[in-house]
Amino acid sequence: MNNKSVPARWNWAVCVTSLWLVAAGAAEEVVFKSIGSFPEVRFSRVFGMSADGSTLVGDGLRGDSVREAYRWTPGEGLVGLGLLPSGTFSIAKAVTPNSEMIVGVSDGNWGMRAVRWTPQNGIESIGEPPPAWDTVSAGGVSANGKVIVGQIGVPGVRFRGFVWSTEDGFEVLDEPNSSSSFLQASAVSADGRLVVGVGRYHNVGQPVAWTKETGIFGLGLLPDAVYGTASAMTGDGSVVVGNCIYSLTPPLPEEAFRWTAARGMEALGDLPGGMLHSYAADVSADGSIIVGAGNTDLGDEAFIWDAGHGMRNLRDVLVHDFGLDLTGWRLSGGAAISDDGLTIAGNGVNPDGYQEGWVVYLPEPTAMVLLALVWAVGRGRARRGVCP
Repeated sequence: MNNKSVPARWNWAVCVTSLWLVAAGAAEEVVFKSIGSFPEVRFSRVFGMSADGSTLVGDGLRGDSVREAYRWTPGEGLVGLGLLPSGTFSIAKAVTPNSEMIVGVSDGNWGMRAVRWTPQNGIESIGEPPPAWDTVSAGGVSANGKVIVGQIGVPGVRFRGFVWSTEDGFEVLDEPNSSSSFLQASAVSADGRLVVGVGRYHNVGQPVAWTKETGIFGLGLLPDAVYGTASAMTGDGSVVVGNCIYSLTPPLPEEAFRWTAARGMEALGDLPGGMLHSYAADVSADGSIIVGAGNTDLGDEAFIWDAGHGMRNLRDVLVHDFGLDLTGWRLSGGAAISDDGLTIAGNGVNPDGYQEGWVVYLPEPTAMVLLALVWAVGRGRARRGVCP
């Protein structure tokens, strides 16, 4: 169990990341935006982001107390996606890289259903669940929108992860003969071949993965952990992030992790103060930057992690490193990050005390500093990975 310590065996990725962050600080100013809400009620949550950072998805609260999925862009702001016929709520969870398809959940007379939204067809169910299953919720989508993953269940009885494709329909991720199953599928790789989430592998609760070729396999646990969840991964599936739980007794101490096939599970630590309670929500395309939430004396706060700095309070970075004025804002968690690591979105409490989503655009390194970075990278390689 990691008592808020961070591993420091990252060689030269430390040097590269540190130089990049220095370079970023020398560029244009950082931009922070609140995403707003529906007109009647000041409440919004972010759950996902397109790969380029141009589109956010989540839910907000309407004046009739109905939660509705939304699509947010800087130009259009927050736009509702509607509900299924006779529905009482909808939530958007993930979006394709081109922002042309959004997936999530809504309900109707027939119960909870996984949905997809497109500009052409609006919001629609992806189909009825297989026999003996009642509810379906989508949480991830492949780059081309042809593979959707999430959770399927019978409330109060059982829940499993599922994979749905335009070619094969639903496949429930359950292998009774090996005592392996998904409780929930959280994310799918860009090509739709790899799925990660939470479940059991040989009857041991842990973060799990699945491919059609291998079936279900476990990702393991941090030392002393008893359970864990995989929340997100890079588009190619090479880096998986999530959290491991050290005890199932409240307050459920948990710690964020980063997983690769070469290094296995690695603990990311926690923010100073508070109890041990951190989780990773998303990761950049190259696996070098991770966002999520840690715990301080103020409660949950958004973090940003990279190999050169470890886990840092995102608000502190924005205020002290970039000079951003966030007076009155509490950033309670990072929810999503763009592929290039320059756009981060999350949730928090605004200066008026309302829960609201936010997005921050980090500056791109200037050309001159990038040249220095390239020179330092080449020099470091010449020195067998020793940072200059």
